[in-house]
Amino acid sequence: MSGYRLPNPARGAPLRFSFDGRPFVGHQGETLAAALLANGERVVARSFKYHRPRGIYGIGLEEPNAIVTIDDQPHALATRVGLRDGLTARAVNAWPSARFDLRAIHDVFGRLLPAGFHYKTFMGPGRGWNLYEGFIRRAAGLGRIAAAPMQWRTQAQHAHGDVLVVGAGPAGIAAALTLARAGCRVVIADDGAYPGGAEADGAGVLIDGRDADSWFAAATAELDAMPFVRRLADALVTGLYDHGFATAIERQPKAGLDQRLWKLRTRAVVLATGAIERPMIFVNNDRPGVMSLAAVRGYAERYGVACGRNVVVFANNSAAYADAAALKRLGVGVSAIVDPRRVIASDAIACVSALGIAVIAAHAVIEIAGRSVEGVSIAPVENLDAMRALDCDVLAVSGGWTPLVHLHSHAGGRVAHDPALSAFLPVADSRAVWSAGACAGRLGFADALADGARVGAIAARALGRHAEPLDIDDVIVRDAFALDLESSFESPRREPGGKAFVDLAADVTAEDLRLAAREGYDSVELMKRYTTAGMALDQGRHANANAIAVLAGARGDTPGAVGTTTYRPPFAPIAFGTIADRTGQRLVPFRTTTLTRWHQEARAVMYDVGGGWRRPGYYPRVGQSLDEAVAHECRICRAKAVIYDSSPLGKIEIKGRDVVTFLERLYTNRWTDLAPGMGRYGMMLFEDGRVFDDGVVFRLAPDHFLIHTTTGNAEAALQRLEYHRQIVWPELDLRLLPVTTQWADIVLCGPQARDILAAVGTDLDLSREAFPFMALRSGKVAGISARVMRVSFTGELSFEIHVAARQAEQLWLALLEAGRAHGIAPLGSEANHVLRIEKGFISVGHEADGVADPFDLGMKWIVAMDKSDFIGKRSLLRNQRDPAPRPQLVGLLAPDPSIVLPEGAQILDAAGARGRGYVTASCMSPTLQRSIALALLEDGRKLLDSEVRLFTPSGETMNARVTRPIFFDPKSERMRG
Repeated sequence: MSGYRLPNPARGAPLRFSFDGRPFVGHQGETLAAALLANGERVVARSFKYHRPRGIYGIGLEEPNAIVTIDDQPHALATRVGLRDGLTARAVNAWPSARFDLRAIHDVFGRLLPAGFHYKTFMGPGRGWNLYEGFIRRAAGLGRIAAAPMQWRTQAQHAHGDVLVVGAGPAGIAAALTLARAGCRVVIADDGAYPGGAEADGAGVLIDGRDADSWFAAATAELDAMPFVRRLADALVTGLYDHGFATAIERQPKAGLDQRLWKLRTRAVVLATGAIERPMIFVNNDRPGVMSLAAVRGYAERYGVACGRNVVVFANNSAAYADAAALKRLGVGVSAIVDPRRVIASDAIACVSALGIAVIAAHAVIEIAGRSVEGVSIAPVENLDAMRALDCDVLAVSGGWTPLVHLHSHAGGRVAHDPALSAFLPVADSRAVWSAGACAGRLGFADALADGARVGAIAARALGRHAEPLDIDDVIVRDAFALDLESSFESPRREPGGKAFVDLAADVTAEDLRLAAREGYDSVELMKRYTTAGMALDQGRHANANAIAVLAGARGDTPGAVGTTTYRPPFAPIAFGTIADRTGQRLVPFRTTTLTRWHQEARAVMYDVGGGWRRPGYYPRVGQSLDEAVAHECRICRAKAVIYDSSPLGKIEIKGRDVVTFLERLYTNRWTDLAPGMGRYGMMLFEDGRVFDDGVVFRLAPDHFLIHTTTGNAEAALQRLEYHRQIVWPELDLRLLPVTTQWADIVLCGPQARDILAAVGTDLDLSREAFPFMALRSGKVAGISARVMRVSFTGELSFEIHVAARQAEQLWLALLEAGRAHGIAPLGSEANHVLRIEKGFISVGHEADGVADPFDLGMKWIVAMDKSDFIGKRSLLRNQRDPAPRPQLVGLLAPDPSIVLPEGAQILDAAGARGRGYVTASCMSPTLQRSIALALLEDGRKLLDSEVRLFTPSGETMNARVTRPIFFDPKSERMRG
């Protein structure tokens, strides 16, 4: 036990909590990490791959080790979990506990688990991956998802402003004050509970004669008093995107919420995200008790917790001497500073020497003694044989600072390597995004404060505001030594052996990186994926700077030449529940038609049908079940007439000199011979020959077409057409206009549809000769200007009527009134589904499942293979030459007409050993008085009239007979009538 509490009269109330089943007592205001350290708990985790014991290393988001499960919530960092009474925490990746983990045997066989071992050992021909996969997947990962849903209350909220300031340290507060005083609407988001940042911890900073805490309190009060300033505390900005859009997670919001997701939109962004301390690389540098020097100081200053009784500092920069001095003044026992540099600033040496701290220059820590730190072995950097031991229970390391450039990079910002800081810094560009303070390389408190004011003024002027200089005359920082960083971050080795870690989170050693380089993975992106350095929860915050430097050394290159990996959102993990907004106040709007209110008043059960749209699923009468309502609607359609709202159907008008050429390339069939006023069913394919979308296309004029798409693919189809128009064939003369919401689409269908349309009043000739199937006519219907089309998805005589959206309800009510004498009824999507199965019509997402091509679906007639080319033609030719069996559309009939085959049921081969297909759609047909189904079955057309066996999702087996997929009106006489 080494951690203990320093005298602190302001300590909060005692709180009881448990870790790995053992009870502890902490205090209000502490984090779980601080409380564990104060109770002397050194081993809090096990490493990812080797299951080595790990302790707390950092104090914030840079923490790579202390990943815990909190009340069944996995992947929480102990350094960011606020203590509360009754909190229950458990270590992850350890069984039965972090102190005693049976899988620690992995470390014994560590030599057999180098970088990429799973690729070399288990994958490849004859390696038996299927035998190992289950075990490897169970062993991988950290933590377990709770079986029961988490009872979180989360909320999404929007905020707007002129400028987003990320961070409330000296640079962030200075920038925010400058911007706010200039009249800008400012949003400040900071990960800390209080402004000031790590630089203002403790005594030693005076701003205009006031201590830092007082100055920050006054600055915050001024900002909070301004009505156009919004300050978010405990709010981590996790992503920065184009056009000033950012996301932030507020960890402890009020109003009974557990977390809040902020969606922030501003005209400009000032990043003051700070920097984190770099680790040092030496043998066994992952042992519990090896900590960041900044973290050791932070725990003492913020929480009154001493991490050890005898601390040795290992640092390669003079700024670390100020931290050592501050620790000594706080009462923490600091005995020595080990520094690999030969030349050290005299004022830094004098400062710590006056406090009784020994300085051991030109020496390095070679390795750690003990399973937890019980001492260190040090040696002169040029004479490793002169190694000697130092007693300590904590080794605090400082290898310089890594500016947090992640958010700058998220939105496409570039970075460049600064040799003086051994770090990558943001490169200014034309975007309205500026970096200030430590994240821009201004590491000292006074420099960061001045830089924040300077950048704030630049941002204000860019927004057209006049910014006055920030009124700061004098900043005094005790022990403000120059960084004087030496780029040495890795200790020399006395002899081979031992693990020196670069990435503690992913268990990646320096030798792993050098092995990757030797094996050809010397690109920084390939190295990352081959070794997993900088991946998972850490996302490179702790490891990337050193990993890039080690790779550069292995390549004989500079870190600047190696470059960085690509930083992507989120900056830190986000719970899915937070993104989902679980308060019940949904912000994702449903798309509704102008008839939705009528459907709801008619007690329709509304369905989500893709593309964000809601449509009626069925219209139950009082006491009717789903099946009874659907059967009633189907019988009305086949015997009389129905009306349904098809407005969400995708509609795109396309016009131009080269429109026919465009359609010929996009669709499988021909369009040159289509006469104006007529339509044709068309199909678009992916490049691999699989069905992308289908729909009817009408020719309005020689250079003007109306394209119909499926509801779910309306947006995707428009994007596809625009991509080919703008990128693939920009030379073509044409224009696209989406008109889905411009036109309401009302479908009148059934044997009496023509009589009802005549009764409502129209100037159109409705005779079969004048208005044939697949024709389009424009005229008046019920006194309303309309486009009327003869198409059918139910297999019945149908008229699809397009009118302006605002006139939809007027027409709908008129048709219902005219059809009252004919027994008209509204039709929902459930009945529509049954009717199309009876006709064997395909549906994208069911039969067109992303695997089947037109030939598989029995639609050879729609493919003009004699055309010079169209998207997917080459793949269709390849598929036809491939002798392997293909899935083909067939019908299925159960021996018992009352049994409905389950959708998704697998069709087995004769031996029952593997699946040969599956049921795509199934229903009880009221028209045929029996169950019917459609299926995709390998070589299904060769199996007509034969029996197949099905394995259902519930685990049962049943038989079915293979038939043709059209069950009703095979000659389509009714819809052409």
